[in-house]
Amino acid sequence: ITEQMLATSYSYSAQSGYAEQTLALSELGFANNDATQAALAANEMKVVFGGWHATAGTEEQYSRILLTFKDSEGEVIGLPIELNQSGTPNYAWQRRETSAIIPAGTVSLVYRVELSKSRDTGYLALFDDAFVYL
Repeated sequence: ITEQMLATSYSYSAQSGYAEQTLALSELGFANNDATQAALAANEMKVVFGGWHATAGTEEQYSRILLTFKDSEGEVIGLPIELNQSGTPNYAWQRRETSAIIPAGTVSLVYRVELSKSRDTGYLALFDDAFVYL
């Protein structure tokens, strides 16, 4: 995942935003499409993904992470895997992580992190160290 730290700005207005990156399996060392697709069809490939987030509280600022699988036509396969909206107390950095079996037909993954905060706070929502492991 491209390295960058994300944050909402320090203001009293409602804010939300996202960053996403598409990861092609062929660019991640799985260039032999026939072998890769055979492994996917046998449910032999797993993805672990997540990142670190920190917010001022658990009810006003949130991060959410989505991982979407796409086929060779760019069509979405199934539903995205989601790490639900969550916050942390007092800007305590917390690692968020989950895993999933990569479905057959997948040629790329889209990693998306969303940050949001309510309009009533001047606090930040922070996200750093995104990761995806196959």
